[in-house]
Amino acid sequence: MSRIQRPAGVTLEIGHRLIALLTDDLGMTIAEASRRMAYSTPSTLQSVKAGRNLPDAARLGAFAMHYAKETGREINLHWLLTGRGDRFLASGLATTSGSRLDVDIINTTLCLDEPSKQALLVLLSNRSSSKAA
Repeated sequence: MSRIQRPAGVTLEIGHRLIALLTDDLGMTIAEASRRMAYSTPSTLQSVKAGRNLPDAARLGAFAMHYAKETGREINLHWLLTGRGDRFLASGLATTSGSRLDVDIINTTLCLDEPSKQALLVLLSNRSSSKAA
């Protein structure tokens, strides 16, 4: 199996999204974010910001989980990697439905383009119509 090539510019785009999230949305400096993500120096995040490196996935996941526990807001890692969807996942849904699956379905749907949302709506409408008959 051949190796998938990373599209040009994707490293820089991910870096820009991460830095914007950390500094603009979370109000952290790069030095503070580096400490909270357990990097030994801010130079690693500076390198991510410049598009030279990708952020470490394990650190991102741990940081996102810790942030969610502290604040109740969940960082949308799908948005961070792809730029699709909202920066934060919809909150409060799991407590009303009791199902994490419901939250996952809603958050995935939010990331779809408009034609895909329309197709999903038609599919769901046809499914509920056939059950009623």
